[in-house]
Amino acid sequence: MIQVSTRADCAYEETLDTIAVRDEENRPLPRSYLYVPGTAPERFDKAIASGADAVILDLEDAVPLAAKARARQNVVDFLSQHRADTGVELWVRINPGHLGEEDLSSLGTGYSLTGIVLAKAGLTDLERVADTQLNNSLLVSPLIETPEAVRRIDDLLRVPRVARVQLGEYDLCAAVGLDPGPDESETAWARNQIVFACAGAGSTPPVAPVSINIHDLDALQVSTERARRQGFFGRACIHPSQVALVHKVFTPSVRAIDEAQQMLERFEAGLAAGRGAIVDKSGRIIDEAVVRSARRTLSTSQQPTTDMYKHEKKMRHSQLGEIASAGQDSMMSSTYKGYRFPREIIAHCVWLYHRFPLSYREVEVLMRARGVDVSYETIRTWCAAFGPEYAAALRRRAPRPDDRWHLDEVSLKINGKRQYLWRAVDQHGNVLDILLQTNRDEKSATRFFASR
Repeated sequence: MIQVSTRADCAYEETLDTIAVRDEENRPLPRSYLYVPGTAPERFDKAIASGADAVILDLEDAVPLAAKARARQNVVDFLSQHRADTGVELWVRINPGHLGEEDLSSLGTGYSLTGIVLAKAGLTDLERVADTQLNNSLLVSPLIETPEAVRRIDDLLRVPRVARVQLGEYDLCAAVGLDPGPDESETAWARNQIVFACAGAGSTPPVAPVSINIHDLDALQVSTERARRQGFFGRACIHPSQVALVHKVFTPSVRAIDEAQQMLERFEAGLAAGRGAIVDKSGRIIDEAVVRSARRTLSTSQQPTTDMYKHEKKMRHSQLGEIASAGQDSMMSSTYKGYRFPREIIAHCVWLYHRFPLSYREVEVLMRARGVDVSYETIRTWCAAFGPEYAAALRRRAPRPDDRWHLDEVSLKINGKRQYLWRAVDQHGNVLDILLQTNRDEKSATRFFASR
């Protein structure tokens, strides 16, 4: 392991300002909607803890007719005990027709639900469900699974409380007789109809359909990236193994966010100078139409909000130096044996979670901004293993204000791949922050730490 140090003395500042896209109820839009059969109550809590942004308890296709009553009771029992502070949206998919009326009747009101998903949505059923829900805050998500629903999508979008339109492609293809190939071109027309209708109605982008192949994740990534390019946001999932990949596709990269932010800043500076268009460094003309794409990138980012970053900055200024001394030095290196990630990354995740009021998912996003692709579940495992000892060390650590830092590099292997771990190290030798790179770029690393 080779270690090289360079100097980069500067104050530790925070400038990142990104926004999470929000729906009609001012909530962040989920990237994933994980379906769970109503006949499998043992999976409900597991789904909530899976890392999915939203969970849909299913009373329709996944439940045989003879098991409908039992599934309804399972869902009601779970909802009666479910906490509303999990950070995961909770939906229930109901049946069309009279079975759907029975589903709604059994659900009642007062539960911590985000909304109802109506399977095989038709205008009559959708209006009935919306009328039932008008006295509370539940949203209604129509699942477009029939040719009639595609034809009348504009009418469906006019129904009160309708949001998060979902596309059920397997039922739709069966009804029409389509047999999609690998490029899914056969369904492109229907997808375009739904995407443009949602945009025209001022609704949130539609949710992409499920993929029934839970083993071929490469194919899932290609399909999900195609859906994102077509204008969908988020995807329905039928297995927890699909969630992380779907999140990756619908989370803009740090580079894309930075480029969008820079484009927006240059454009606004041009407007202030009286110019309606500017020319960027690559010779492209940037006007309002181009800037809309940049705004969309920023609005669809799942990066933490400015308030969260400001809180991290404030706490870091007040207690610089505690991360290494309270985290890494208080836990012997032997305790990290068997973990795929190096101690610096594990300790940083544990420190973020215990030092600030962050969720595991927010820590995941903060680490992604530092080039580290680690899941919500893995972070939770690390916090359970090292948290108690780490928290005790934090309580013993005295503040060290006015610290400064320099840049330090460690070359290492993660999952068999050579990578470069840059560290901001203070004068006491404590690691303040980290950045992981696949390709070594010292200037980029210096800019990253200097801007935070």
